[in-house]
Amino acid sequence: LFRSRAARNVGRPAGTIMNSCMSRLLLAWAPPLITFISGTGIAIDPEHHRLFSSCANNKVVVLDSDTGKVVATPTAGEDPDGLVFDPKSGNIFTSNPDGTISVIHQDSPDAYRVLPTVVTSVGAKTIGLDEKTGRVVTCAPKFGPKPAPVKGGARPKAPVLAGTFEAIVVGQK
Repeated sequence: LFRSRAARNVGRPAGTIMNSCMSRLLLAWAPPLITFISGTGIAIDPEHHRLFSSCANNKVVVLDSDTGKVVATPTAGEDPDGLVFDPKSGNIFTSNPDGTISVIHQDSPDAYRVLPTVVTSVGAKTIGLDEKTGRVVTCAPKFGPKPAPVKGGARPKAPVLAGTFEAIVVGQK
């Protein structure tokens, strides 16, 4: 039954657990705001009833998916975006637009340790997991120089260089 549950993160300080087969709300909670700031990536460990969310405050919030209790808040890279969990290795991966992947290991359902950071490419935000190989995939383009700011205008962003999009595959040898 637990495997038919789905976690949903809508970018506000709340969590919900749904029965994905019946589209029925099973549990909702609001963790402390200080722990959960602009959650983006989300994954679930159904075996240990843990929900992981990458947050803009450079944290991964680990919740007990039965109670909504915050179990841990390990540090991730700057403004982590995507998040995947590999149940075989017990590793949580966050893609960070600063050009890194944070790796956090689940020692037990209540204990997490940060492993060495993997360098990728600036702007790599999306992440996926190949469950067969344990490899993670992210992607990013190359960027040109950032234009000069315009007084009273929005903060300029560096333009994407045409033809530079690349997939980045990360895994152990």
